[in-house]
Amino acid sequence: MRLQKIIWIVLTFFSIPLMAQTVAPLSGYIYDRDEHTVINDVNIQADSINGTISDSDGFFRLNLRPGKHTLTISHVGYFTIQKEIQIQEKGVTSLKIFLIPRIIGLKETIVVEGETENPLDKNNNKWLNSTDDIMERFEGVNTMKRANFATEPVIRGSSAGQIAIVIDDMKMFHACIDRMDPVSAYIEVENLEKMELSKGAFNLTNSSTIGGTLNFITSNARLNQPFVFHTEAGYESVSNLSRVRSSLNYAVENWAVRASFSAKNSNDYYAGNQQHINNSGYKKNNYTLNVLRKVGEKQSLRFNYIGDNAWSIGYPALIMDASKTVSHLASLQYNIAGISDMFYALDLKTYYTHVDHWMDDYKRSVDEIKNRVVMPNMYMPMFGYSETIGTIIKATFLPARDHFSRLIFDYYRLNAFADMDMFALEDNLPPAYLVNIPGARLDNFALTLDHSWLITKKVQLHTNIRSDYSNRNIQNAFGKRQLQAMWENSASRREYTANSFSVSATYSPDEKVSVNLNLADTHRLPSHMENYGYLLYNVMDGYFYSGNPRLTPEHSRQIELRTNINSANFYLSTAVFYNDIYNYISGRLIEDEFKLYTNFDRAYLSGFETSVLYKINQHVNLKSSFSYTYGFIDDINEVMPYIPPFQGSISGDYTISKLWFEVRGRFAADQNLAATKSTLEDKTPGYFLWDLHSRFHLSEQWEIKSGIENIFDTMYHEHLSINNLPARGRNIYLGLNYNYN
Repeated sequence: MRLQKIIWIVLTFFSIPLMAQTVAPLSGYIYDRDEHTVINDVNIQADSINGTISDSDGFFRLNLRPGKHTLTISHVGYFTIQKEIQIQEKGVTSLKIFLIPRIIGLKETIVVEGETENPLDKNNNKWLNSTDDIMERFEGVNTMKRANFATEPVIRGSSAGQIAIVIDDMKMFHACIDRMDPVSAYIEVENLEKMELSKGAFNLTNSSTIGGTLNFITSNARLNQPFVFHTEAGYESVSNLSRVRSSLNYAVENWAVRASFSAKNSNDYYAGNQQHINNSGYKKNNYTLNVLRKVGEKQSLRFNYIGDNAWSIGYPALIMDASKTVSHLASLQYNIAGISDMFYALDLKTYYTHVDHWMDDYKRSVDEIKNRVVMPNMYMPMFGYSETIGTIIKATFLPARDHFSRLIFDYYRLNAFADMDMFALEDNLPPAYLVNIPGARLDNFALTLDHSWLITKKVQLHTNIRSDYSNRNIQNAFGKRQLQAMWENSASRREYTANSFSVSATYSPDEKVSVNLNLADTHRLPSHMENYGYLLYNVMDGYFYSGNPRLTPEHSRQIELRTNINSANFYLSTAVFYNDIYNYISGRLIEDEFKLYTNFDRAYLSGFETSVLYKINQHVNLKSSFSYTYGFIDDINEVMPYIPPFQGSISGDYTISKLWFEVRGRFAADQNLAATKSTLEDKTPGYFLWDLHSRFHLSEQWEIKSGIENIFDTMYHEHLSINNLPARGRNIYLGLNYNYN
């Protein structure tokens, strides 16, 4: 109560000068520029402080102080525009505003609230428990599981260097040679605004990958939220996990600050049938700070920092555990909009990321270390770091009535290092030392032209042209000597150039139906581990991999046909795709237990995805999604490894008054296609699980969320679970949320 009084006094103090000012009304209508029809639910912001939305007639009204103001008008499916206006002291200022339809994009987006909007999503609540939950809501996306922590995304059967995981467009690389710390581990739900997924190589604005891009968009400080506070306490029974997370936004005049914090503490988890998975707990915290400064009417500066710490992380599927991981991500961004009619906006961002990762086997029993197949009778503490410095410059142009263009310059430098010590259990044996990543340095420059063209009202064209140049070398002399023993040519310095192109044509015979034909011819540069890694143990097949600086970039030719039907009560999306990969990079056996990263002539991926939503009425929704991927490597006449089976989900949700709940079934078929030549993969039985999710608003401020995952405590493992790590059993979760705004 005392805190509420203090907040009320502070807000009253700041509002006194505003109440003392005279105000005058501003009203207007929002129209579609091409159809000249009104647009409802348009967001209108005045000076990023005062705002409203248009009603069902496209009408809006604001009260503003006399003088000059800048309106920002935005709506999904239209280009955001800014307009300067002059408010007179007397009379009503009236406007007609026309929005330009935006070209249909190639990205799929899931906001943190879930797959679709529902009436209980007030105050931007987060109802999913982790970023892993959100990733698995995308059709065609799977996750590799090594523990009860930090799952690694797989997009249509592509993973690791074949896909890009970025945070606010910024490049970030894991520091662990065993990929214990994927980039997705450093983002938590409370600092996440949404995820954007680009499947395949049809969107090249973030990278020249061939598998796709997953972009984590973080929440920013907002000037139109003077004081917003959110906090949650939660519990999960399957691992006795407890968590707290909070976020705060405060704004005054031209300044806004947003901060968030979370902490998790998880014990060992239980698989189905109450099977205890030993050494699977972890501890973690995450914190962010975002500061916005509006400079003048068209310019802004933004600083963003994300810190993450995790420790005591058990990896029961691996031979090592992570004792500690620390990451820092900082960026400074400058934006100016409304420069001219043609040169619309300029965005400049510089950033820095750093990840330190320690792992060891000190918590493993002596018997386990003595009897393990890989490097028995010795402890192997390991350390790795990755450091990225980058700059992104985006220039946005409106060259003609139906054209939209962006020119993107993207530069980053990656420094990566990893080493390990080996201490024998017997005192009479000397220690050994190994460098796994010998100070790899990569300088990457890219220039991308992203262009959209509304040819007619029914036909749209979207093209990407990207050119990459990469200069890379080794900085550690000791590690370089190790690697040279594996190469026929001792030169470690390498330069790559790669040109990529994609085009998407969209035909919309009416507002309910659209057909997309997407084509791409792209190149994917080898990762720093594929070029310079040394004796990287792959627990999935039991071999040690070494890098190869003579690798050729992968070359991919892709095609995708996507159809969408969207009406008031029904939504259907289908996609079929084919990805032909030349110079496919994988490990080739060179002697017992050792592989060298090598180019294979050809491999391919193909598959389909579909999702359906049917709104029975205003209370009930039915949803389902299905996906299937098939991969094959021609050189060895074998299926591609780590390809998920046919899988999907069905669900129904119900909303009434203050209650929302969802019943969801998720399943995977048997995976009988297993690679035995390129790796040691086995077949996986299918499964079908049932989940229940619910939310209940106690009041405008308080909310309870609860649910049961894997209701029948089924014992199963997913095909991409490393070493057949059993999945989590029955999990009862409970969360209590408080919101103040």
